[in-house]
Amino acid sequence: MSLLEIDGSPVTSTRIRALLADGRVAEAARLLGRRYNLAGSVVTGEAIGRTLGFPTANLRLSDEKMLPGHGIYAVWGRIGAEAEWRPAAMSIGVRPTFGGQVRTLEVHLLDWAGDLAGRELEVEFVDWLREERKFETAGELVVAMTADVEATRRVLGGAEAGAPRPGGERR
Repeated sequence: MSLLEIDGSPVTSTRIRALLADGRVAEAARLLGRRYNLAGSVVTGEAIGRTLGFPTANLRLSDEKMLPGHGIYAVWGRIGAEAEWRPAAMSIGVRPTFGGQVRTLEVHLLDWAGDLAGRELEVEFVDWLREERKFETAGELVVAMTADVEATRRVLGGAEAGAPRPGGERR
């Protein structure tokens, strides 16, 4: 049995895990034949994003799954069993600007408002935007988050929601 090769190297779980750990979700998707995804329940957080003008859904995973490296990502999000995939920016990290120590998964659904607490949320990773970093002030973070949302719009403007599965059908 021969292994599938892409870019001259075998497609292995080790190779995919290394790409995810580095935040290289677009490259991992090429090897997987689909976008990497996570799903979980939205839990109540500290509402820091809301006070900054970027409300986030704090995600608690349903299944133990490898997390991509810390950083900011352009993702598609789907609430519960809804058919619609919504553009979103996602942060994976410890929120260093606010002295965080625990890794959090926070999703900001663009152009959407409402309460998601207790609901299920699925995300599909499209691309990595930037590393997680500590800002000196909340104002500097807001400037970066504004740029992240604009970058998300650009990235997702060229990416179709609901990733194709290996056979080509839509989800």
